Amino acid sequence: MDVGDNTVLGVVVNRPGTDTPVESSVVGDALHQTIREDGQTQISNLTLGVVNVPTVSGNQRDNAISVHLTGIQPSEWTLQQDISFRNNMSGAVVQFCGQSDARLASCGLTRDQLNDIDFLNIQILPNSPTQDGDDSILSFFVYLPGGATMSSDLLNIIYTSSPNVISQPSVLHTTMSQNSVLTADQAESLVQLTVNGLLPTQDVRLDVQTTIANRLNAYCRNSSAAAICPTNGLIGILKAFTKDDVLVQIDPATGNVSFVVLDPQTGSPVPASGVQDAISGEFTSDLLGLTFTVPQSGRGMDVAPTSANVDISRIESNSISVNPEFGLYHEEPSFENLLLIVPVIQVNVRVDLKMTMAGAFMMFKDLQKSMILKQH
Repeated sequence: MDVGDNTVLGVVVNRPGTDTPVESSVVGDALHQTIREDGQTQISNLTLGVVNVPTVSGNQRDNAISVHLTGIQPSEWTLQQDISFRNNMSGAVVQFCGQSDARLASCGLTRDQLNDIDFLNIQILPNSPTQDGDDSILSFFVYLPGGATMSSDLLNIIYTSSPNVISQPSVLHTTMSQNSVLTADQAESLVQLTVNGLLPTQDVRLDVQTTIANRLNAYCRNSSAAAICPTNGLIGILKAFTKDDVLVQIDPATGNVSFVVLDPQTGSPVPASGVQDAISGEFTSDLLGLTFTVPQSGRGMDVAPTSANVDISRIESNSISVNPEFGLYHEEPSFENLLLIVPVIQVNVRVDLKMTMAGAFMMFKDLQKSMILKQH
């Protein structure tokens, strides 16, 4: 079949009397030798690759996805259909991963690696398609440049967003991903997320993980001193959030989505209010282009009332020093006024009696007044 300016020809050579394929290097040497000896050939360049790997690792098998081919038997899956599918699927991978830098990073590729992807990176499991009644099941994975295997979650997204990969009617076989079992601390740190245009669970889950991690990293690059931004304590270098640091919960009955973020340094949950303060608002997700909304934490930017616990019976006169030059304060209690008087009065306290910051100011003002009167 023609692919651009080239012609793709699939060749499978089995050992005599077996179904075991001959090593590609042996077949390649034979073909190259034949071309060199044939003075009439018009083939200017021959590129060989293994169309179907004879063995598959456990990781590759675990990251394969399966497609139900309706009304087709395995014997009807022709070499032309095989190569056409691989070519279309590799094109879908290139188009999806190359659409943005965020997607490229999620695919684990560089631009140069993306340009190297072709039909040979789409690997079909041995003996696939397999028969399923009157239909067939095609199972495949994506072998990336550099030796990695694309995750099945990401491959699911790419396949479902590329409807013309297979010409035959097909249905994607998916295993719905499960919610993680959360600890009590993690459950308390859940952040609600509104998702417009909800898609199958595993698609949304990966999109939420990827998008939230990316937004937190962008926030920390501009606000590295923020409490939620993890750093290497020894060097002070920011430690990036990854998708694995975002645990997503999806209610199977309602479809409601929430998530909790784990500190990459300690593994402990990041408080929900800190996450909301960093990334609240409406934004577009990185993988599927959905609209996500993270609500505000409800914490205002003003100084919140602060409680202090004081055992007044233990305040000793020799523990209080007053500088008369400050005089008496008649202004309403405020944070600025408290900053003026706190350095003047030093009190040994124990946690017992709760009071607000304004209340503490009033008590300190009364103490200051009584001490000044005693001096007169």
